[in-house]
Amino acid sequence: MLDTIEASPLTTIALTTGLALGGGLELALACDYRVGTRRTSLRFPETGIGIYPGLGGSQRPARIMGRPSARWAVLAGNMMDASTAHALGLLTHLVPLSEVDATVASIASAGKPEAKYPGQPSDADHPVAAFAATFYADDHVAALLSGQCPEGQDPEDKQVARQMKFLSRVAPVGLKMASDLIDATEGTSLAAGLQMELDGLESIFSTQDALEGLSALIEGRRASYTGA
Repeated sequence: MLDTIEASPLTTIALTTGLALGGGLELALACDYRVGTRRTSLRFPETGIGIYPGLGGSQRPARIMGRPSARWAVLAGNMMDASTAHALGLLTHLVPLSEVDATVASIASAGKPEAKYPGQPSDADHPVAAFAATFYADDHVAALLSGQCPEGQDPEDKQVARQMKFLSRVAPVGLKMASDLIDATEGTSLAAGLQMELDGLESIFSTQDALEGLSALIEGRRASYTGA
């Protein structure tokens, strides 16, 4: 269904006026435009429950806002408020609720975007985008996956400590697979990347971490991952 939305000759618009998580966010990202209001919040929670976002959640964010920002959003599962989501590019329009109808009408009349996947944040100077560009840089990935603070980063810094804490609580297998899929966006087509996501789903859902993560979610407790 998401591929059909992506390939539609019609202009597609996702309106997110509240919380969009996981699959709902992946659905929105398949659309040409994403309109939000001040109450919009976005998040990829998958690595925290033992899996990875397998419906475009590793592919479209990286192609929209670049790999470092995608790692910030997907690997650590950071919550994004409306302002942050707009600065990163996951929201294409951020408007008051009273202007939603007029904005949607204007977008619809303008047609499809010239460049849906710019590969960089809309506002590279936004604090989150700037932090992600350094902390989640390509040459820091190996350290992060091994649970180490990257060289040159201050582990006492509040932002750094927060990310290290988040990463320590996610499933190691899901984290590695999500990271590899984000890395794969360099040099592969969107179609190929989406197929890679699908190809890995059986493997990730067969892990003990996935069972533990989903069980913990249902039981309302913190998961305890083993990396198996």
